[in-house]
Amino acid sequence: MHRITPSNTSRLTFTSSNNERTFSNTNLTPSPLKKNVTNVSNKSNSNKITQAKKLTNKQQPVLTSDQLHKTWQQWQKEAPYTEKQSREKVVKKLIENLKTQNSSLNLARCQISSLPILSPHVTELDISSNKLEILPESISTLEKLTCQNNKLKVLPPLFQNIIHLDCSNNLLEELPLFSNTMKKLDCSSNKLKEISLSSSNLTTLNCSNNQLEKLSISKNTLKTLVCSNNQLERLATLPNTLINLYCSNNKIKELPNIPNSVQTLNCANNQLSKLLALPANLDSLDCKNNRLEAISEFPSNLKKIDIENNQLKELPQFPNELTYLNCKNNKLTDLPEISSKLIALYIDKNKLTNLKDIPASLEILECHDNLISEISETIVNIFKHEYGRLFIGINPLSEQAIEHLKKIVLLSANQHISAEQLKSPKTPYNPYSLTQAG
Repeated sequence: MHRITPSNTSRLTFTSSNNERTFSNTNLTPSPLKKNVTNVSNKSNSNKITQAKKLTNKQQPVLTSDQLHKTWQQWQKEAPYTEKQSREKVVKKLIENLKTQNSSLNLARCQISSLPILSPHVTELDISSNKLEILPESISTLEKLTCQNNKLKVLPPLFQNIIHLDCSNNLLEELPLFSNTMKKLDCSSNKLKEISLSSSNLTTLNCSNNQLEKLSISKNTLKTLVCSNNQLERLATLPNTLINLYCSNNKIKELPNIPNSVQTLNCANNQLSKLLALPANLDSLDCKNNRLEAISEFPSNLKKIDIENNQLKELPQFPNELTYLNCKNNKLTDLPEISSKLIALYIDKNKLTNLKDIPASLEILECHDNLISEISETIVNIFKHEYGRLFIGINPLSEQAIEHLKKIVLLSANQHISAEQLKSPKTPYNPYSLTQAG
């Protein structure tokens, strides 16, 4: 069926002797947090890590299996009235985990406000979506910790074995020291103002939705960096290993040199007035809602381009592999030759006078609010099928253009009407959006 719609619709050490298990315990109260966030690159912080390890080891008295049971039972007895059932369930999980010696323990969504000491064989812990405000230092020996969606204001002072940490959606204002084992860190949606993670083995960092004013990652092996929705005015030197960069919704006025390894770049909603040379391997570019006045060249591998809402008057040659193009709300008067593989084209709110060289591969065309008067037979042939979408309202369409459109659409404005009832083509800007919908 064909129809038309109005155009304005548009995530302890352990030892055993005979049959007796012994466990090392730690103080349940974290030490004061180190200032100036994480930085494991220099000798000063290396010394801090060594000292913290020594201090942690000194604080580890040994618990037997029975003592560990008693500790859990005492923790259960001390439960607030509203947590009695929750703690009972958690203790059952702890006892079962102790029997099975499973290295992974899931205590997510248990509605607990404190965490008891854990069995030392546990290396992976999920305590997400609880009511935790503080964590015991015993967790600092974990390899993987998921503690998102809590009320944490601080973390234990040292994670000496950590590989993967998700502490997103908390109230953190600082991060603790991490050793070089860290590979993945998600600290998004906190209250962080500064992060420094030089010279580590980190491959993935998500620090979006914070209050970051400074971010230092120059000596990392990062592959993915997500730092969107912060207060950043600039980015420091980016590592040559980077593949995906998401820095949208900041206050960035100029990007640094982007390594050729980068395949995905999202720098939308910033204050960019220009783009330096784009990386040769770039596959996806999103720089909408900036102040761009010119783009020198598109890399040949680009498949997706989103440059909506800028100040562009012209565009460079499009890549042959391009499948998606959004250049709405610019000042374009013409388009370069379009890729024969293009599927979606959004060119609304420009100053285009014609639509030439539209490829047969196209399935979506939005070109309302332009100066288009003629519609080619190519467009008719593309959109006469029962699929695809065409928005072409608010253009000074000629009589011939309307005759072409009669073949592929019905026109409506609040109700369905025939093509003959369209306002006179002499009216410069008709109020209709012509749509084909399957």
